[in-house]
Amino acid sequence: MEAGRFRMGGVIRPSKDLIGHHYALKLSWPLKARINEIEAFKHLHSVIPDLADHLPALHFSDSFTAHDLDLPWTKLNLTVTAENHQERVFRILASKLYKKLWKAGSVEAFKQAWLDCVECHFQASEKGNILHRDLSENNLMLYLGKEGRIKGVLNDWDMASFKDTLGKIDWLLAAHHRTGTPPFMAIDLLKADPPPHLYRHELESFFYILLWGALHYDVSAGVRHPTVMVIKRWEGEYGDIGNAKNAFFSDYEVAEPILDAIRPEFHELRDEWIEPLYWLIRDARASRPVPRPGRKAPTEAYDHDTYGGNLTFWTFMEAIGQKARWAKRMETKEEEEGVKQETKEKDN
Repeated sequence: MEAGRFRMGGVIRPSKDLIGHHYALKLSWPLKARINEIEAFKHLHSVIPDLADHLPALHFSDSFTAHDLDLPWTKLNLTVTAENHQERVFRILASKLYKKLWKAGSVEAFKQAWLDCVECHFQASEKGNILHRDLSENNLMLYLGKEGRIKGVLNDWDMASFKDTLGKIDWLLAAHHRTGTPPFMAIDLLKADPPPHLYRHELESFFYILLWGALHYDVSAGVRHPTVMVIKRWEGEYGDIGNAKNAFFSDYEVAEPILDAIRPEFHELRDEWIEPLYWLIRDARASRPVPRPGRKAPTEAYDHDTYGGNLTFWTFMEAIGQKARWAKRMETKEEEEGVKQETKEKDN
């Protein structure tokens, strides 16, 4: 070969630790300005070590810039500025191989994997100050633990963002790079000019994943069926999906055919989890104050981040009748005063 055309940087040798095991290899070219997924994994494992079973187990990782790889364009003496170029890096991650949600084996195992991800996600947000920002049926995964119990894993954090001291993500970056998988994106984020990504948007995504699974998964056979016609509009353009989801939550006559299309084996899940969450989100959205001409704004500020406190991790868990296993609820001032009064009355 012509000298200088190719360069050997080293020899790749098989590791004894990798022999006999199956791994997932992820190769990507993310924007350098985005979160480093490798660092995100390390951060999450450090702040929520007890939930390591529900975070990706990384066995190998590395990142390379265009100059590290000696790419041809780096030798062209181009004038590269922030206006004409967004730098990317080549990233390699090798992690444990997990299964898709539809490979759960049973409805109960599917529920457990989904719930594990919901609770792990909340801890990542609360203790790790990080939002995933791309929750979809492909990023909630599972495996069989050593004790024979299904465990859910929240995978793919390459679109994540750290929150600042006010609990907000990096809006400058997020505004230029909308993230998410359309069928599972919150209604707000499907707008032409989407607002900052919030925790409640992620709860909405978890609901869509649950509903999607109940419509399409044959978990016993490990099969994901094609998209059913009643929800086909959720795979269109952003605006069309947003309109379809708006109608879904605004008019039960629109929602009913979709809920009726849920597979028979998921009917109990529909009654116990899906419909309660549907009404939770619908009522939360309906709680938003509507500006009216000549009418004064309410004296107390409305918390748009939680739909006035109506859509939080805690209301989400209460709707499905589940107690948090890893998170402790911080009592509000009103709740704390109520507990003190109740204790005082008992003492008397």
